[in-house]
Amino acid sequence: MGIKQRNIQKNSKQTSTPKQSNVVYSWSEVEKHNTGDNCWIVYKDGVYDVTEFVPKHPGGKFTLSTAAGQDITYLMQTSHIMNDYPFDILEKYKIGTIEHNFVTYTEEQPFYDEIKEKIKNYFKKTKLDPKDGTFTFYVFFGILFFYLLGFYLFFVHASYMGAILIGLTRSLFGIHTMHACSHFSVTHNPYVWKYVNWFIFDVLMGSSHWAWDYQHIIGHHQHTNVFHADPDLPIKKKGDMRYIVNEQHYLNYYQYQHIYLPILYIFLGIKVHLYDMWYLFGLIKNGNITMNTSIEKYFSLFLIKIFFYYYNFYVPIVYFNIPIWTFMKLFLIMEMVNGAYLAYTFQVNHISTNVLYTDGSNNKSTTVKEWAAIQVEGSVDYGHNSMLHILATGTLNYQIIHHLFPSIAPHH
Repeated sequence: MGIKQRNIQKNSKQTSTPKQSNVVYSWSEVEKHNTGDNCWIVYKDGVYDVTEFVPKHPGGKFTLSTAAGQDITYLMQTSHIMNDYPFDILEKYKIGTIEHNFVTYTEEQPFYDEIKEKIKNYFKKTKLDPKDGTFTFYVFFGILFFYLLGFYLFFVHASYMGAILIGLTRSLFGIHTMHACSHFSVTHNPYVWKYVNWFIFDVLMGSSHWAWDYQHIIGHHQHTNVFHADPDLPIKKKGDMRYIVNEQHYLNYYQYQHIYLPILYIFLGIKVHLYDMWYLFGLIKNGNITMNTSIEKYFSLFLIKIFFYYYNFYVPIVYFNIPIWTFMKLFLIMEMVNGAYLAYTFQVNHISTNVLYTDGSNNKSTTVKEWAAIQVEGSVDYGHNSMLHILATGTLNYQIIHHLFPSIAPHH
């Protein structure tokens, strides 16, 4: 399995080159075309200039804008399960080939082809909508939002139980509604995907949905448990706080990670409040995934951060006269509950001694496994047929099927 370090190039206003399908492009060249108005993507070994198609995309302009300058081979496949028409359209925009694949898997996919056919037949036979669940989606969103407002009133009156319940409710928002919207798996309306995702992750949780989309959608879901390609894994061989893959240099303090990591994971919510700004401003890199940035994103992030800290800090302290020390304890409790719930829910899905980890640090070979097989062997399922697990994890206890078909409504 191979991957090569790619040079980071910021947004470029260069115009698209003439369409010549025999041209070989480097990753650094592809990454220059990383906006909705100048959009190149990589599918398998092909390079496609889809700039003209961006305004016509049924999934919304923002979805292709996020994918601009990226390898979206398996994002493309998992987002278009039910028909092949999108792939026929894509071929019209091919302008060349890429110098090497971002990560190379076996080209034939007998396992994935078979289960995709089963999925198609299931929905054809039952006449169900793969993205149905709109009613359930809106009702659950409304219930959680109602609870969140109520818990906020407790919080601003210095209630520790209010702080705990806000942290829990934010987590449930994240693993249910926001997560489903980020995968385009509920409703057929791209504006619902975009703005509900933004409202929950940015406004309610104080983080950046752009940073999440790159880490989770572009990176983790396409290259699950691939070292140097999955940003959910340690991104360097030496010095990370976690020891997970054999390619890392083992350090003495790793023998205590079962003690200190559960504590550090509790502060996940606080971490993402800061890291998203560092990612968007290019101060740190999110694994090997190149993030597309713009003035619009900087401005939006800045305004939302102000609003988040206004209603979480200024209102309780100034309007409700909560003492600073009391408030800091309340806020820390809220963030620790949120961070612990999210971290423990997500980590068990792929961090285990029973899953497959693969290495993508060089570009010299092709894996003996197809992409879908790696998704199965790199994911953990648990608690099947348990309504408690389903509600508590947003169906993420069915992690394998989620990775194979993330764009299908979770309740299916």
